[in-house]
Amino acid sequence: MIPRATRDALDPTTSPEAATDPFDGEVTLYLRTGVSDVARDRQRAVLARLDQLVAEGTIGSVRTIQWNQKARVPADGPPPEAAACYDEFVEAVGAGALQPFFQERPGIGRLERVIVPPAVCLAVRDGDELLEVYPRYDDGAHRSVEDGIAALAEESAY
Repeated sequence: MIPRATRDALDPTTSPEAATDPFDGEVTLYLRTGVSDVARDRQRAVLARLDQLVAEGTIGSVRTIQWNQKARVPADGPPPEAAACYDEFVEAVGAGALQPFFQERPGIGRLERVIVPPAVCLAVRDGDELLEVYPRYDDGAHRSVEDGIAALAEESAY
């Protein structure tokens, strides 16, 4: 079971015991552009905490990707990366689990659909397998990005 986050999950001065072997899967942090100052501060705090986990040897590395405010999916072309990730997440956990964090609307004209991603999203993969995605709902319980960070900080979480 993935533990609930605490304030310590984002506190860079709090140092949980580092795992003896770092998680060697892929940890990806997605940050939406054009967010408010409050959301930008949260993005920085999340990134700082993940960087701390890397420095402690708990995780191997963090890949950071910026998403536009909206992913406009053309009817006759490849989807942007944010839409492709959203589709991967939907396949793994279902569209309902990602609402209201991701918003999907039908497109107009030459657009098939428009996806608005959350300000901060965390994905944990082992090879091609998506292990976790945050934020989401899991059996009615909210799983925040901070929950994901707390799970990564736990030695036996993955």
